[in-house]
Amino acid sequence: MKEILESLKSDQAEIRKDAILSLKDKKDEEFILLLIESLEDESKQVADAALSVLKMQGDTIFVNLMKALQHSSPKIRKKISKILLNLGNDFISNLIELAKSNTEDIQFWISEILPHFKEVSLPSLVELSDSKSMPERLCAIKALGKINHFDAVSPLIKHLSDEEWIIRKESACSLLALEEHSLNDVLKLSKNSEFDLQFWAIQILGKLDKKESKNALIEMALDKDTKVGHKQALINIFKAFDSVDFVAPLIKMFSDENWFIRKQAAEAIWEIGPDSENELVKSLESGDKNIRYWSVRVLGDLQSQYQSEKLSKILKSDKSWSVRAAAAQALGEIGQDFASEALMNALQDTSEYVRKNSSLALNKIREVQEVREESTDKWINAYTYEVFSNLKSKRKNSMLNRVKSLITDVPDFPKPGIIFKDISPLLASSHGLSDATKLFASSIKDLEIDLILGVESRGFIFGSALAQELNVGFVPVRKKGKLPGELLAESYDLEYGSATLELQKGHTTGKKVIIIDDVLATGGTAEAVVNLVKKDGAEILALLFLLEIDFLKGSERLNENRIESLIHV
Repeated sequence: MKEILESLKSDQAEIRKDAILSLKDKKDEEFILLLIESLEDESKQVADAALSVLKMQGDTIFVNLMKALQHSSPKIRKKISKILLNLGNDFISNLIELAKSNTEDIQFWISEILPHFKEVSLPSLVELSDSKSMPERLCAIKALGKINHFDAVSPLIKHLSDEEWIIRKESACSLLALEEHSLNDVLKLSKNSEFDLQFWAIQILGKLDKKESKNALIEMALDKDTKVGHKQALINIFKAFDSVDFVAPLIKMFSDENWFIRKQAAEAIWEIGPDSENELVKSLESGDKNIRYWSVRVLGDLQSQYQSEKLSKILKSDKSWSVRAAAAQALGEIGQDFASEALMNALQDTSEYVRKNSSLALNKIREVQEVREESTDKWINAYTYEVFSNLKSKRKNSMLNRVKSLITDVPDFPKPGIIFKDISPLLASSHGLSDATKLFASSIKDLEIDLILGVESRGFIFGSALAQELNVGFVPVRKKGKLPGELLAESYDLEYGSATLELQKGHTTGKKVIIIDDVLATGGTAEAVVNLVKKDGAEILALLFLLEIDFLKGSERLNENRIESLIHV
């Protein structure tokens, strides 16, 4: 024993590994515990050897393995759980008994292990879920969610009516995990008249990106018998999906009898953003004045400049004074000179509210006009950058926060001293690239663009997505030696070396272009691209960046160009 202990203290992994392998025929508890401790050895080959020897011990080590589940190291507990799984169904009864203990660590690992035995452990888990002990119940409910079996659905639905909120919540989470088996039952719950059951159905369906679940949510939202609280929850879910699929049903909610629901539906559409515009325009023909009223309000809040003519017609001829007043307010929000004549005529409207809103709108337009006349272009640009760059809609802030959360720092890459901004989590997310693309498109919506130029390599990803979003062409700017044909080249220095970029000659000549890349640091790369594109005779409208590192002052290097960076650090 002494010799083995000395070997296990050796600095050489091979010696420690040989000491572990020498224990394969030892079944004494003290040797078993040495094997368990060695599972956490810094050398993978030693830890794997310990795991291999433990598996050879068979059922004689069961008691020690169960003790090891209480080890202070999560790494050891996880490895022990894998060994227990390999011991088979003979030990189910022992595991069930341990699940009834009051040791929370044991209960946690039981919830990890028992689901793998599926039908064998299912009756016991259902029984445990009805226990009087809260830890036992939670342990069993979590395990039922991992068991991937249809028979686990019914007991979980029963627990959605439990008097304890935490039990209801965990049951909902487990039903969500059982999506394949639970979807139909949850869809039935969405039609249940019991308030709590319908609430949990909404929460579960709201987490599923399924056609059936979306349809059920829409049906509930439009059902006049759905409670106000549930409608509020549904509107929040529609906002979270951030999809034009929900714009039409949200517009229908403008006719809800509850004013608060109508207002929240309008706010939700506003947060979904400009993509809602087409549906809103269609709804201007609705026979329901509430639908017309809120559609006009949202178009104004979205500053839908292309709808000024339609809003002017509504201001002149809509039969409802409230809709006409909303149109006047919307025209003021949009602020186009074009609308002044319609607003002047509306000062003679029969409704006091229409006249008042028209007057206010004219004042807004007049103020904008005066600022434009008195200010130089340079002043406007500086003022716009300083004041208005941070005045983003609630929706944009929400999207920006999601994008920010998906960008991570990797120190000392590609060389010591460099902090690499990793966008891999953003690209791996189901909404990351979509959010970034929408934000890019929104930042240049005032420009008429022919081509998007993406800079190798991460500029390719955002550039291609943006080109598709805007329905324009895409041209790559590549590193030296990657492009065929006649080329233009530009060399430059960057923060960790030097490089040369190339562009195929003639691809951008005479075109209005946007240059896009992931990060603006010192500005060396971007400056090189600008010089390269100018050589080809293109007009650069703007440079777009996902992230700008402000202290490196890259934008100062590009001060003759319009720069739009989504995130500043």
